[in-house]
Amino acid sequence: MEENSKKSNWRRIQERSQSVADAHQRLDVLSDALDAIENELGRVAPELIYPYEKLIELHHDLGEYDKVVRLLPAYYLVLEMNCYMDDIERLLLAVEKMREQGYLHEAMMACCRLVYLLYESVQVKSQLMDDAWYLLDELHKEHPDVNAKKLLKNLSRKA
Repeated sequence: MEENSKKSNWRRIQERSQSVADAHQRLDVLSDALDAIENELGRVAPELIYPYEKLIELHHDLGEYDKVVRLLPAYYLVLEMNCYMDDIERLLLAVEKMREQGYLHEAMMACCRLVYLLYESVQVKSQLMDDAWYLLDELHKEHPDVNAKKLLKNLSRKA
C-alpha cells in the first residue's frame, strides 16, 4: 500500500495503459498520462516520450492522421529537449520515421530545427551533420519549403 501511494500519478496511468486491450481506451489512458505528466513534471519532461510515442503509433495505426499531425511537433520538442546532448541520433531517426510514415511537413520542420541545431553545435560528428543535411535536401525535394531552401542555401555558402 505504501509503495503504491509513493508512485506518481502518471506512472499509475502508464501502467494501466499497458493493461488495456481496446485501442480507444488505451488512447484515453495515454492522453490522461500526458496530462498528468505535464502537470506534475512540465511540458518537456523526459517521461513524456513514451506516452507520445505510443499515442502517435496508435493514432497512426487507427488511421487518425490528423491527430498524429497535431502530436508530432510537441513530441519532437520533447525529444529535442531531452535527447539533444546525449542521444542526438534519436532526433534524426525521429525525423526519418516521420518521413517514412508520410508526415512530410512535420518532418521538414523538425529536420530544419535539427540541421540548425547541429550547425550551431560545437561537437557534432560530421557524419551526423551530413546525414541530417542530406535528409533535409531529400525532404525539400519531396515537399518544397521556403525555410528549408533558405537553410540549405545558407549552409552551402558556409560549408
